[in-house]
Amino acid sequence: MYFEVLTANHLMFVFLIVPCHDMIWKECFKGVQRMTDKESTINDLKVKTSILAQYAKESGNSSTYQKVELFLEKLEKEEFTIAFSGHFSAGKSSMINRLIGENLLATSPIPTSANIVKIKRGEEHIAYIFRATKSPILLKGKADQHQLKELSKDGKNVARIEWEFPSTALPSGVTIMDTPGVDSTDDAHRISTESALHLADVVFYVMDYNHVQSSLNFQFTKDLLAHQENLYLIVNQVDKHQETELSLKDFRLQTWESFKRHGVEPKEIFFTSLKKSYEGENDLSRVEETIRFYMNTKESVFLSSNQQTYQQLLEEHRTYLQHEVETCKDNFSSILSDEEMEKISPTHQSTKKQEEQSLTSLEEWGDSFTQSRNKLLESGNVTPSEFRELLGSYMETLDPQFKMGILFSKKKTEEERRERKQRAFNKLEEIVENQFTLHVKRLMKQSLLDIHFLSDEKEQTIQALEIPLPADLLENMAPKGSIATGQALLNYSKNVADEVKRVVRDKTNDWQRSIENQLTEVSEEQKTAFVQHQQEESKKELAERSIQKVLLAQQQFEKEIAFPPLPVQDAAKKWFQNWKVAFEHLYESMEQWSGAVAASDSEMEPVQQDETSKTTDSHKFFDWETLKGSTNSVLDKLQAIPDYQESVEQVKKKIARFEQKTSTIALFGAFSAGKSSFANALLGEKVLPVSPNPMTAAITTIKPSTNEYAHATATIFFKTEKELFSDLKEAYAREKLEIVSLEEGTKRAKEVPQNAFIQAVAGGLQKENMKLGKSIQVNRATFEQYVADENKSSFVKKIDLFFDCELTKKGISLVDTPGADSIHARHTDVTFEYIRNADAILFVTYYNHAFARADREFLIQLGRVKDLFELDKMFFLVNAIDLADSMEEKEDVIDYVEQELQSFGIRFPKIFGVSSLETLNEKISGKPLNKDMKIFEEAFSHFIHQELTHLTMQRIQEDVVELKSRFQSLIEQTEANLQRKDERLKEIHLLEQKIRKRYATSFASTVLTEVKQEISELIYYVEQRVFFRFGDFFKESFHPSVFHDASTKVALRQALKETLAATKFDLEQELQVTNFRVDQWLIKKLKDRLQQEKIFWQQDFSFVPIQFEIENHDILTFDGPFESIEKYEHVFSYFKNTHSFFEKNEKEKMKQALLESSKEEAHQYLSQQKKELEQWVTPIIDQEMERLKQYVSSHLIRQLKNEEELLRKSEALAKWKEIQQSIQREEL
Repeated sequence: MYFEVLTANHLMFVFLIVPCHDMIWKECFKGVQRMTDKESTINDLKVKTSILAQYAKESGNSSTYQKVELFLEKLEKEEFTIAFSGHFSAGKSSMINRLIGENLLATSPIPTSANIVKIKRGEEHIAYIFRATKSPILLKGKADQHQLKELSKDGKNVARIEWEFPSTALPSGVTIMDTPGVDSTDDAHRISTESALHLADVVFYVMDYNHVQSSLNFQFTKDLLAHQENLYLIVNQVDKHQETELSLKDFRLQTWESFKRHGVEPKEIFFTSLKKSYEGENDLSRVEETIRFYMNTKESVFLSSNQQTYQQLLEEHRTYLQHEVETCKDNFSSILSDEEMEKISPTHQSTKKQEEQSLTSLEEWGDSFTQSRNKLLESGNVTPSEFRELLGSYMETLDPQFKMGILFSKKKTEEERRERKQRAFNKLEEIVENQFTLHVKRLMKQSLLDIHFLSDEKEQTIQALEIPLPADLLENMAPKGSIATGQALLNYSKNVADEVKRVVRDKTNDWQRSIENQLTEVSEEQKTAFVQHQQEESKKELAERSIQKVLLAQQQFEKEIAFPPLPVQDAAKKWFQNWKVAFEHLYESMEQWSGAVAASDSEMEPVQQDETSKTTDSHKFFDWETLKGSTNSVLDKLQAIPDYQESVEQVKKKIARFEQKTSTIALFGAFSAGKSSFANALLGEKVLPVSPNPMTAAITTIKPSTNEYAHATATIFFKTEKELFSDLKEAYAREKLEIVSLEEGTKRAKEVPQNAFIQAVAGGLQKENMKLGKSIQVNRATFEQYVADENKSSFVKKIDLFFDCELTKKGISLVDTPGADSIHARHTDVTFEYIRNADAILFVTYYNHAFARADREFLIQLGRVKDLFELDKMFFLVNAIDLADSMEEKEDVIDYVEQELQSFGIRFPKIFGVSSLETLNEKISGKPLNKDMKIFEEAFSHFIHQELTHLTMQRIQEDVVELKSRFQSLIEQTEANLQRKDERLKEIHLLEQKIRKRYATSFASTVLTEVKQEISELIYYVEQRVFFRFGDFFKESFHPSVFHDASTKVALRQALKETLAATKFDLEQELQVTNFRVDQWLIKKLKDRLQQEKIFWQQDFSFVPIQFEIENHDILTFDGPFESIEKYEHVFSYFKNTHSFFEKNEKEKMKQALLESSKEEAHQYLSQQKKELEQWVTPIIDQEMERLKQYVSSHLIRQLKNEEELLRKSEALAKWKEIQQSIQREEL
């Protein structure tokens, strides 16, 4: 057997040290001489790995156990594995296809590989599909490539795929492994990658050109390098590089320095492109040479690499055991002190005897004392042989025949009896003192100590306690009748002993009753304290035993792993033999696939897509100059009418504001999506500095120049010292550090060399310090420095750049924001203000980038507010769409982005594929604009110049139409009432009284009641939605990798902090939207009330008021709950170890406990915010309803006055009719 041969080499050293008498060793040595060095090394590894499997399995370390099985499979097959890992859509699959000369793997700018895919040379076309919950299946022959590619995307149901091809360029014995993207938000992707990389002999970590400076890259490669010396980094898609932004030489240097600064020094960093059209520097041939090198030297690398893998697995199990010890200690840290912990060892004896009776209440004390005292009395020997002799001697004197001497015998006999009795009695008192009194006193004292009831006074009472024996005890207990027998003496001794015990019992009973009486007066608080103490003692004992158990397991492993005992070796041998049989049977008995995989395995649920939004021309869009001419003509004529001047002036002010208004376009985007590049493309010039690394750190607004601010100048606004410290404190918190001052933050910067923001502040503070809280005017060159140089930009709060171009000349201001991934919390409120108030929102994502967590939260916020706006002002841009190799690929990306946006609640998103680079080059060179950008700019221009302006123009038109209608109604009503002039004048007088009476009281009370109900309902649903997402927050925070580089206590605290922070952020975001909803509700309520008033007065006369102006109100700032995480640390009790937590799903118990606990604080917080919103809205309602009341009443009375004047001065009617006829000829 394999194991019999392989065991020999491994155990030779053991044999030299430990005598062996078992026949197993003879089998192990059989055939040793025939093995090659390679076989010997591999077999040696199989032995050690099988033994490690026993320990991993026994200790419950299923993660390592599963890896051990995969490692043994690799050893059994002797697979040399070259793994490709890294970003999704960075080109891993495309690169593998290129290297093996086959288009096997699915390639796409959207996520493809969701499971492990292994490719190697074989004798025929075979695909082994290992499913997650079902038995694996076998595909023979040239199977449907499309379906196989689809299976490689199914991370939920398919664990891994192994492909064998006879035509591949790979030599025998070499396996290429493709892994899911490490930056995916899908747990299936991440777990699949982490579980397989330990099998790799060489790892190529592939990054997207635009995502090199990601913290994930630094951390993941650092972890890889800890146990994988053959690590290479590939910066792929370098064809995106623009030499005009940064030289490739400098980019290479920056990349090396960044990774080195984070402690990552790979064997090489390659910069590659798979584009055939790319003619720049390309390291692809060097990658191919490196792979060929490993293929040629695979045997030596294979042996050394697998030695490392075994050591990695060994260390992983050691870490697991140490983690178990730390976890156990952490779990009991609230029970045992550090000093008590230190005393515990694997051989530690508990200070408390297990058989000791434990009290659970004070009421049990009496019974407990009685039992202990009776046990003491029963064990005491009152009549030892020495006493029995004295007692027998005394008993002789009780015989009537007993006599001393002849003369005076009676007297002598009595004296002898008395002396013998006294000697026996004295001895009995001595026995009682030593056997009972001292022990009973100790028992009394200890019993009171156990319940914390021993005081100095009680101790003195116990010490003074005496147990006197009755003087006639021996006489009273003496036998009657014949006493000259041995049996009589035994009976006498027993009676004496029983009487002594009765005396002791009676004496202690008196004391016991006294104590019990005192205990009845003990307070409930003292009783509770006692019970708690007893429980704590029990917990301590449990803690000591638990810690001892894990320490013993750890000690045993370290002691035995180098020299495993024979039983362990024997078990490992049997285990390996069973494993090998099962392994071989797995491939031999694999069911052949006869058709499509069952729908339940691979068929994806179709995404329910809403119909795409379409911009139609169903609206009547106004020509402003025509509308303006006719509007001004009407207004000028109406201005001559008394009491119309105010209404006319209102409309003219609207017109003036409209003509002077500038549009604000807010630009948001994902990490390194190219927001600044897109802004330049929109502006038509290289206005904003761009770089392959993230740059935008402050809000930059590009505005048209003014008389005060010349073209190409900028105003730089600097952070205050308080704002800078707040940002720096946040940056340190992300590094799990705390600072208390700006000075401390700069001094400690050397502790976090990897944090660019902290380094920039520390490096630039001395130079920029005097500018904090101020603003300066700069030219364009200096502006670019404050954007591009982080040592300067870190101190900037915002920038206003005055720049004239085609866009800004149209009155459009473009705001480039730090985006969803900004590190500064203060940007959250500013961001929401732009979402609310910007005329249009542009969100830029990159062609093959996933949405990160920060992007997701921002987009969810957009989804929450999208339907609150009158117009759909959101545009979503997929940048670098020119990277698509085909129209099908382009459509796939657009569809993927649409599905993602819909999942975030953004229905009917307007999505456009654009190329910033191509567009900018075309605009600068004067070439025709590419089709994609042209489509976007036409839609965007239509929105800004048609849809957006249409709303304002429509309101102006409606105001003028209403003025015309009101004027016409006035004339018609007057003409109709001239025949009943006096009657109508009386009606007008009564109507005026009716108006004044109706508007004498406020409208606010009814509206206030309604708005409180509205707020209450909104807050209720906020809580429902936030805690519906709580499970996601928990899962994203409590994941296995968080425990890799930290102690259990630190990891749990960090995960808890992140979970609560995410919940807090979601509450804040929801409340921002809720506040906005309340404001919109109020605006609608005011409009509805105005309409109600119009309907109310229609029965008396035609009331036609112009539009009532209502503006958005400033909303509140929300600071969420969960400032302290300590109150939630009790949930850590659900954590035993990582195995139980993740694999036995005990995290669900913790999640539920945390949800319930945090929900209580969240509910209290929301209740408080409900009050805050009510307090915010109450004065606004009072003010706005009062304004509406005054507006309506003044217009009504003015309308009545106009009619009254016409009735009294009917000669003016003809003139007004002429004006009315002239107005009617104006088309609006």
